[in-house]
Amino acid sequence: MKKTTLLILAMFCAVTYAQNIEKATSGGCAPDDITTAFTSGNSFAGNMFDITASGTEDVEIEKFDINVEAGSATISVFSRPGSYVGFENNSAGWTLMGSEVITGLGENVPTELNVGGLVIPEGETYGIYITVTDFPSVSMFYTNGDNVYSDGNITVATGVGKGNPDFTGSTFNSRSWNGTVYYCSGSGGGGGICTQSSPSAAFQNGFFNESPNVVACDLIVAADDDFTLEQITMNQFHNPGATIASVNLSYYANAAGQPGALIGSETVVPTSQSVIGANFGFNVSEVVLDVTPFLFTGQAGQQTNYWIGATVLSSDGGQNAWESNLTPQGNTMWQFFNGAWVNTLEEGVYVFTGECTSGGGGSGNQWTVNVQDTGFGDEVSWELRDNLGAVILSGGPYGSGYNDTQMVNTENEPLVFFIESIGAFNDNTPTYTVSCGGEVVATGTLAGGQEVTESGLVCPGGGSGNNWECADAFELACGDVVAGTTTGATNSGGNASPDVFYSYTGSGEVELVTISLCDGGTNYDSFLRVFESCGNLSVGSEIASNDDFCGLQSQLTFESDGTSTYIIMVEGFSTSSGNFSLAITCELAPVLECGGQFVDTGGPGGNYSNNEDEVWTISPDDPDDFVVVTFTAFDVEATWDALYVYDGPDTSSPLISSGNPPTNSGFPAGGYWGVNIPGPFA
Repeated sequence: MKKTTLLILAMFCAVTYAQNIEKATSGGCAPDDITTAFTSGNSFAGNMFDITASGTEDVEIEKFDINVEAGSATISVFSRPGSYVGFENNSAGWTLMGSEVITGLGENVPTELNVGGLVIPEGETYGIYITVTDFPSVSMFYTNGDNVYSDGNITVATGVGKGNPDFTGSTFNSRSWNGTVYYCSGSGGGGGICTQSSPSAAFQNGFFNESPNVVACDLIVAADDDFTLEQITMNQFHNPGATIASVNLSYYANAAGQPGALIGSETVVPTSQSVIGANFGFNVSEVVLDVTPFLFTGQAGQQTNYWIGATVLSSDGGQNAWESNLTPQGNTMWQFFNGAWVNTLEEGVYVFTGECTSGGGGSGNQWTVNVQDTGFGDEVSWELRDNLGAVILSGGPYGSGYNDTQMVNTENEPLVFFIESIGAFNDNTPTYTVSCGGEVVATGTLAGGQEVTESGLVCPGGGSGNNWECADAFELACGDVVAGTTTGATNSGGNASPDVFYSYTGSGEVELVTISLCDGGTNYDSFLRVFESCGNLSVGSEIASNDDFCGLQSQLTFESDGTSTYIIMVEGFSTSSGNFSLAITCELAPVLECGGQFVDTGGPGGNYSNNEDEVWTISPDDPDDFVVVTFTAFDVEATWDALYVYDGPDTSSPLISSGNPPTNSGFPAGGYWGVNIPGPFA
């Protein structure tokens, strides 16, 4: 008996951005740069070239200058261990270092590209691919010929030119990348000065932060580092003739992408301030604050987010506002207003300066606390404390109808969980669950006027309690809904973001399995991948993947053969991380009968939707028969969407290729598209 499987795919894309984080080290790590050329002569969408740590020390790539046309564009930077040669048209092994929306300054004028963080060990070579992802927004200039540029620390060997789309566009040999590589050589020694900044955009807007309001911007501590804050520079709106008298600073832990527990505070008188502009009838001053050094601890293998909040008092007691940009280039600022935190959907303007020291971070088990109720929560509050007495998570009070999930990693067990509902009218009745590594450790429900302390909490088994590695994947079954977080996890492949793993084993029958992060419990720009095993987690080896299905969240459907175990990776777009809620649903794969018809999900008269991923399996009743599939109507968006036909029972069977190249959206070669009717297929 022969089966024919058809797969139709559609794609919808989104882009995220990164804040400008720079590290100027002292001690054993010396900043330096090397420039190839800014002579142009040719152009297209991008370049590939090699960088070798050719000196006697490791080097860390910090950022680039590039040679592009004037205009706005999204620039992506990929890297891979070993040379780019042989991988010009193959995304396997490449890792996205980051993407940034830049404003090109024009031909042969260096344009800054703040993407970096790649460490190249002494003597090793990495391939680099810099590309205009949304080409032809601008073109990237390069020079014809092969060239090698070297100093005492690194060697840049160019290279090839690339067309669009990324990886699958045309390759042009003997093309020299035009640009500058900014790097740091050495092991770092005793740390150095770090800055995180978000630039002004001509005083577009601001959010009021006079008392009792607080406005907070996020601080990112790099993986494996600790950060000691020493100075803050902020742009403040205030009344003409007034000055900033003092700033009350509040430091917060991160809680599901917004300010959480207060971990420190102080009131500071500005070191300096000067009027730099005006808008909306206010003056705008650049305010410099020298703060008492405050340590923000990092974690091993993954960045850590904190929040810095400010409440400002001006000399006239009037209104003040922290400047913001209407178009965020990184995480948005939050405002504490009318007793609650509100996402402003805009990005603050600031410079945070301090000292980075290596060796930061910790490990430990992954703990999750969920507190929820359909009623009131205005008299409910709770804390999770470690064995040192430090509050590592906290929540409440809440509004009506709440469901709060928070995660943290700690090795300081046993823990203590405390929750209280102080109301006397029995209308605050929270249900709580404390779990570690997916296993419930404590749970219960309170009535009004009660409090509960759960002591001696340790992670079951005393093991890692997390699913950061593929080998530790948590098992899923059809119908499961699980909560988790990628914050604090390691990066095992895919994008340059932390990831966690789940596994699913077939039920014995061929079925369509849907993995969804779309139930509202996911608070970051997610990405899903499904692999056949842990043996190869590189980009391009997955059997299904999805970025944006429902806003910035992900959903995909893949076909299970009924017996195999599949690996599900939950990660983020670019470097994003956060909390998620994952649901898995299953249905038997449709088997079409001879003489019947099948149509796309839009029906006979409608269009299929964005992000479709549909599979039809067609098989004859008699194993001695064969089936002829004849299309009577066909209209699939050319070069973007595709229909694939496989000669066998599932999508791992041999492809009956159309001869078409890969789509612009990244789907593989061999799909059918356009309005020409394919087949018939027998």
